[in-house]
Amino acid sequence: MRLLDTTALRNGTLHLSYGAFNYPYFYQRTAGLRTPIGFLPEVWKIFTKQLEYHQYPYEDSSSAVCDGILLPVQEGQTLTTAGAYSPTVGRIGMFRQSAVTYYTSFNFYEADRIPDEQTSALTFFTVFSIPALFLLILAYVIASLLHFLVESLRNSNDNAAVKRHPLVDGLRFVSHIVFAVGVFLVIYYHSAGFRGNSVLFANTVHTSFVDLVKSLHDGSRLLMTKSATTIRSDSLHALVGNRTYQPDVVEADQTQLVQKLCDNPNLVAMMEVKAVYSMSMVERPCQLSKISIPQPWTSLERFDTQFPQTYFMSWKHTRKRTEEAIDQVLLRIFQQDMIESFWTNRYLVSMKNKPSIKPIKKSADGFLPMSLTRLQILFYFTGPGWLLSIIVFFMELSPRITTQFMRYLHYRAVIKI
Repeated sequence: MRLLDTTALRNGTLHLSYGAFNYPYFYQRTAGLRTPIGFLPEVWKIFTKQLEYHQYPYEDSSSAVCDGILLPVQEGQTLTTAGAYSPTVGRIGMFRQSAVTYYTSFNFYEADRIPDEQTSALTFFTVFSIPALFLLILAYVIASLLHFLVESLRNSNDNAAVKRHPLVDGLRFVSHIVFAVGVFLVIYYHSAGFRGNSVLFANTVHTSFVDLVKSLHDGSRLLMTKSATTIRSDSLHALVGNRTYQPDVVEADQTQLVQKLCDNPNLVAMMEVKAVYSMSMVERPCQLSKISIPQPWTSLERFDTQFPQTYFMSWKHTRKRTEEAIDQVLLRIFQQDMIESFWTNRYLVSMKNKPSIKPIKKSADGFLPMSLTRLQILFYFTGPGWLLSIIVFFMELSPRITTQFMRYLHYRAVIKI
């Protein structure tokens, strides 16, 4: 208690200000419960068990850097804000600054505008790409035609008692083996790549940031933030142009903000990345998708970038040793590597179905159909098989041609005699 030398400590009670709850770092588990919970209130319980939280509207501000939550801090009515703030050049000069409480980033999020479609690609069944599939069919037709010609000629030679070359049967047997190996490879490739029982989940609509800016400019999409002062004027102008000079929808309560985002697909929320945890608190949850900003983008450099959150205290109404005492607690107990892994999980309503941001899904989960290039190894076997079949065909044909030619020479010689 004696370490906190501040006018915000009155009659043994430490006074803190806040604008809205910040689940899971600072919130009320049950409506009407006066004492908030979360790892941020735990910081102050180390100093005193008597805490009093005062809620103020964001809009009651004395300047652009001192909103309605920081104003009572500046005036010494409260020690600091229950939820940490982003350090800016103006705030650093106006307030004392503590060590980092946690790191965060502000991003743009939307609810899935159209549910996922379940589809199965044709190549999941065929495995082979369409050109490769036609090539296989052509290869089969050629092999069947060669087999038909060889067998027809062989039967004809047998009926005509034509003498067959000794190598014909051996080459014919080898060609059959080569053809069987080719068929085995086709079956092997197909069984290895078959995904006929797989379902492809594809998000049918995913908004790019360029499309988002266009829709915000023409008013077909609306921008929602936690307060009118959350976003700077130059950033707001880069997003909505001259259409409006403040966010279209302002919702200080983080849980209600997420609920509105789920209920209205035309809304786009600018919020902290951890705000997605509030999905476990809403009545009608949905899946959120992050809209990434292609950097660099003028006036939006601070978005989609990690930056610290700190406590601000009055220069006039708070002494240096108070700042040092708070820094010791933050650096010793609330270390950064413990915020996400321990303190955040500790105050989640439920670890079951822990919410997360939906990643951009790939169209086929890395599946690639068998292309002509990958199929060429098959023709290292079928090519020689075709060649052997052609050789067998001509070897079956040659005795008939040779016999006819010899008869022709014989009769010609007899006629001359």
